[in-house]
Amino acid sequence: MEDPLNGIPPKLPPDYELSAMNGGESSDDHADTGSDSVSPTMTHHLESMDSSPGSEMKDEDDEQQDDLPLQNAGDHEVKMEDEIAVKDSSDELVAGSPKIAHHQNGANLKEDPSSEDSGDEKKLDDPSMLENAEAVEKMGLPADSGAVENMDDVPAAENVDDRENSDADGEQLEQEQEEPVARHANSRKPIAKAARQKYRQIDGEPASAIFYKLRSVGAARNGVAAHAESDAEESDLEPEGQPPAKKQKSFENGKERKLRKTGARRPTARSRAKKAVEEKPTEAQEGFFKKSARWLSIAWILTALRMEPGIKVPEKRRKDIEKMVEEIEEQNNHIVDIDLDTEMPMQDNYRGVMDKVEKMVLQDKSEMSRKRKRNRGIQFKEPIQLNFTGAPRFDWKTAKSEDIVKLAKKTKLDGQNHVFGEPDKSVANLIEGDDAVIKAEQRFFKDHGVQVTEPFLSVVRYNLADNSEGTLEKLKKRIMNTSMCVITGLDKVTGFNWNKFSPTLLAQWKPDLLHPVLHQLPQPTNSNVNLNDKKADPKKWTITGGVKEGFSLKTYVDWLNNCINYSKEVYAKMRASQMTDMEVFREELERYLHANQLPINGRNQNTDATLIGFGTNIELETQQFVFVELVNEINKFPYYLATNGAGNLLNHPQENIAGLNSAQLYVKAPGSRTSIHPENSALASFNHNIGPGDCVWYGVPLEDSDKMTRLLKHHNAKSKSVGLYATANWPNEEELIKAGIHLQKFIQRPGDTVYVGAGTYHWVQSNGYTVNVSWNIAQPTFEQLSLAAVMHDHYDLNLHYALLPIQTIAWNIAEKKIRHNLKFDQLISMICMRSLARAQTEFDYLEKHDVHPRPAAQAHNLVPVERCSKCQECTHNIFVVHENESYCIECAKKKSAKFVGMTAYYRQKMTHWMKILDEFNALWREEQAAQDAAAEDAAPHVAAPQNAAPQEAALQDETPQEAASNDGPRDGPRDGPLDAPHDQ
Repeated sequence: MEDPLNGIPPKLPPDYELSAMNGGESSDDHADTGSDSVSPTMTHHLESMDSSPGSEMKDEDDEQQDDLPLQNAGDHEVKMEDEIAVKDSSDELVAGSPKIAHHQNGANLKEDPSSEDSGDEKKLDDPSMLENAEAVEKMGLPADSGAVENMDDVPAAENVDDRENSDADGEQLEQEQEEPVARHANSRKPIAKAARQKYRQIDGEPASAIFYKLRSVGAARNGVAAHAESDAEESDLEPEGQPPAKKQKSFENGKERKLRKTGARRPTARSRAKKAVEEKPTEAQEGFFKKSARWLSIAWILTALRMEPGIKVPEKRRKDIEKMVEEIEEQNNHIVDIDLDTEMPMQDNYRGVMDKVEKMVLQDKSEMSRKRKRNRGIQFKEPIQLNFTGAPRFDWKTAKSEDIVKLAKKTKLDGQNHVFGEPDKSVANLIEGDDAVIKAEQRFFKDHGVQVTEPFLSVVRYNLADNSEGTLEKLKKRIMNTSMCVITGLDKVTGFNWNKFSPTLLAQWKPDLLHPVLHQLPQPTNSNVNLNDKKADPKKWTITGGVKEGFSLKTYVDWLNNCINYSKEVYAKMRASQMTDMEVFREELERYLHANQLPINGRNQNTDATLIGFGTNIELETQQFVFVELVNEINKFPYYLATNGAGNLLNHPQENIAGLNSAQLYVKAPGSRTSIHPENSALASFNHNIGPGDCVWYGVPLEDSDKMTRLLKHHNAKSKSVGLYATANWPNEEELIKAGIHLQKFIQRPGDTVYVGAGTYHWVQSNGYTVNVSWNIAQPTFEQLSLAAVMHDHYDLNLHYALLPIQTIAWNIAEKKIRHNLKFDQLISMICMRSLARAQTEFDYLEKHDVHPRPAAQAHNLVPVERCSKCQECTHNIFVVHENESYCIECAKKKSAKFVGMTAYYRQKMTHWMKILDEFNALWREEQAAQDAAAEDAAPHVAAPQNAAPQEAALQDETPQEAASNDGPRDGPRDGPLDAPHDQ
């Protein structure tokens, strides 16, 4: 098959070697079971927020359903002329494939149908999910994968694939209504139970509502009165040929009581989806679908042109083709080339907000309010909730671990948090900054002869000429304080071989690898029309109507190659044609793209729109296997840009967090979108464009994150009830500018690397077929760690959770006594102190309920970080296991008030954590004392005035203790020293 990246047959790497990891033999039985770091005691939900491409969302009226049956790779296989033979046996290897290391301990992994992601996104490569779907189908129900993607805890929305299933659902209901009562009575309950497990909600309804109608009909047949106001529904319960009985009025206490509406009349999400399919699109929709199809066909022609750059084109044809391609060119792109030796302004205070962030995470002691709740019967209802921006009730500069534990033990007496206060409410909207840095940068650009186009901000581009140590260190210094920047030449100076990342090669190496594919409506970046929007409003922010499901890598790549090859054929016809009208060929391509869309839920699409497939989050390194050669290529980048570089905070949890510290591949058809998001826990991110197409990037710097968050909440009315990150958005340029938000916009060309600074909002669209490789980076700096702490509280206030296990990271650094700088060390101590208090209240709470936790060493398949399978929070010391799933104490309590059938485990006793904390505190406090002494010695000595009395001059030379014992104090009687010493 032709390689889509260079138009020539792919050349495979050296011989394939299958190496076992963790000392076990490798096995292909579980090589494709997924990418999440999971243990049988729990199901992890680990995803990327740059991932967050196309994160699922819902608006006020419509919600997107993400959980769809996995696409069977064999159902829609496209035949290829030159296909590498793959042996059937799972024990045999593919000739010419790269080294893929398999992890043995992934055999028991499973996907959690309730866990959702970001980011970046839920992985759908577990064969067991297909088996579950088949089991449900045997019960007479349509299968549902139950897997969802990024933006974590994303509610489902009505989408196209539901429309495809709606006909089958309607037929099933009719069959159920015609069957005998006895059969229905015997099968109704297990069907409803299975349905609740497999169905995901649409339009905000609970999954059980989908079967409410079914239960109502069954109840009526079993003699239960089921009132219905619909003629259609009532006729199902009336004898044929007889008029419906008159409705009887019901009286209670002498007053007329309205008859209760039954679920038989409640329209289900499936019925709404079916109705949407049966309805013809509105005039507005039809008009936009035509514009979308035209945009997509031109984008594919541009892709073909980029992939065949050396072909000569007649002058007349070239001008006609260029004129057509100009229709999709982007406007307002601002990028500036700056030399590495040139320093940007205001580099000491990241985006001008770190002073404010420092005051949030390193606050001085604040006394606890003496006001008590009126309810005198306050109980110890749960362990204290961890936060990092609440005011501490202790002096963290001097406090010992025993002081923290003593305060934490008071919680079991009155249920109050005596260690720290409530989180800072302002972080619900992230950080409010000013435009000082932005104005300084604009003056900088003007001074260097760059034309500034307000309100757009210019993005700096650094060109690398070599990979010398001096050059790479200069680059490191520049990117640490950038909001976003572009790096060119990085692949060349490091020897990065992008040819190995060809999707065609990956499909040959691992054809059955399942990965998420988003079906999206392609369109220009200045519009956001949703597929199910009858008004086709281009300025709407929320993204709904998209569909996500799992496809095998081979099925998806075959579809891509067919689009590429047909686009090349059309482009060849355009070059050779003598016709003056190129529209004939474009329309031919448009018809082909519409007729050859990827199937949705195993069925051909039945819409007037032409949708594209966005292959997201293709894992290169999972718990089960590793594309060794590809990971080796990634490791060629400098350590501060690598997935596991020296000092990277993501190394400390000692786990593979999909999309964070492991690389993911994004294969994008023209029009593929990643909705607006900051990276998970405000981390930095690395994104390299392999090509051949371009990507359009938008960014909002950290200092405008408060304005941006408020505007997002304004456009998502349900954010208070479902959380800010339950909805994906595509902001409107004009509205951002009108709101005074500074906007960055630029084009990422093939070979360009985009570095996104900590806390930067960004969103991306591909304007051609292209491949990107991306991951997150947690730089070992106070700026990065403090922003991660703030984001932890930001998530809590917005009904979300953090993937970054910040407690585990802090404790590992403290235990290993890793030092960076004084502020960083102090923040590590502050995080550990709060975590210690939480751990103590966990022990106290379990003791109250007569639960005796066991050492974690006794737990089966213990993983470095346990995450609650319900709320996804990272547990640090204590976790509870129930039916092979891990829970935090709060969620376990909700399942069983007395923890029946559950086992609690602890990693270490309190004395262990207390010792680590005290030893680490001693290190930085010694440094702090030395700095304070040096500062005192360096301070200028203030001499006494010459006309001062001898007694006054003597008093100025006295120490506070001497002054306190002086027989004649100047300021009257004192109970203590003249001046109490203050902490510096």
